[in-house]
Amino acid sequence: MPVTKSRRKKNPAHTAYERALTLLYKSDYTKAQAALEALVQKYPDEQQIMARVRLFLRLCEENKRQPKATLGGTELYDLGVFEHNNGHFEEAINQFKMALEKVSDTTDEAAVYSAIAASFARIGDAHKALGNLEKAIKMDAVHRYHAQHDPDFESLASNEDFKELIATGQGQ
Repeated sequence: MPVTKSRRKKNPAHTAYERALTLLYKSDYTKAQAALEALVQKYPDEQQIMARVRLFLRLCEENKRQPKATLGGTELYDLGVFEHNNGHFEEAINQFKMALEKVSDTTDEAAVYSAIAASFARIGDAHKALGNLEKAIKMDAVHRYHAQHDPDFESLASNEDFKELIATGQGQ
């Protein structure tokens, strides 16, 4: 589930990671690779991002060998989270929708639907937020718990359909 910008503490490693993702998103693979390699050198103990950094480094290498390699579901999801966390909810939704076309299993698909729901909630579209959240919960009930505790869904707290959806036993 995306973390809202206001709740996330920025540290230098995360800031550098976001810059590298921006370069990757712009398909500037040479600069993205350099930024990602610098991350590995400077912040090797940042385990939360190192797995993703290695994944993106492979993508950069693939694009050097064979230009036009496309982003996979995981990369598109990560870019969506990046956009969401920076308050670009429409762009996040676009990235998440592209990720849906490429995810390989139901658990990943449920996470993407939940992320789409969070972005729609943030822009005030309760109907689309609830529709996507319902899909996520039907695929993986853990998203019910996430929605109950995720500040992205605060705008829906008084919505009766939301209350019913996140109540135990609903939406499965």
